[in-house]
Amino acid sequence: VSLVLSGTFAQVAQPSPDGGRNYKGAGLDCRSFSASEASLERRPSLTTEVGADSCQMMLQPYALFSHGSYFGEVEVFLRCMRKTTTRCESQSGCLLEIHKSDFRQVLQDFPQFHVVWKQAARRHDRIQKIHKARLQRAQSYKHLAASVIQRFVRILIEAGRGSHGMKRMAPGTSQII
Repeated sequence: VSLVLSGTFAQVAQPSPDGGRNYKGAGLDCRSFSASEASLERRPSLTTEVGADSCQMMLQPYALFSHGSYFGEVEVFLRCMRKTTTRCESQSGCLLEIHKSDFRQVLQDFPQFHVVWKQAARRHDRIQKIHKARLQRAQSYKHLAASVIQRFVRILIEAGRGSHGMKRMAPGTSQII
């Protein structure tokens, strides 16, 4: 499980007309986060094998994570192999990595949170699938962020009008998927 302390991280996949596809091979993620050095590093073998530009064209962001957000819990709760590739999109980033065994220990130490976290992980998994299904063309993480904000504003405007049978939302809540 990774907690974002700084920077912007994104789940990435290859765009396709049917939605984003995970790359199941090694070596396509152009950038990787080095937890031991707490910095972003480039792996030279990838730039020579694939080329950084062609790699960037293949893997595009479909979900963003910034300060205070987290990812990686879905695989722990669903007890499955890694489902996504995540990379740092900003110039630098810092993550707090919690090993799977340590996270499970936290769940044992605080059982009152286990059910809530598991429900959140299932919801994150559903949302991740929806976001990946929307990945049909290449776009930068900044364009993705702008489209998410625009979608949110449209929902707020429609909710304020009370049209389409939507209920008015309480301040601080959202219905974004």
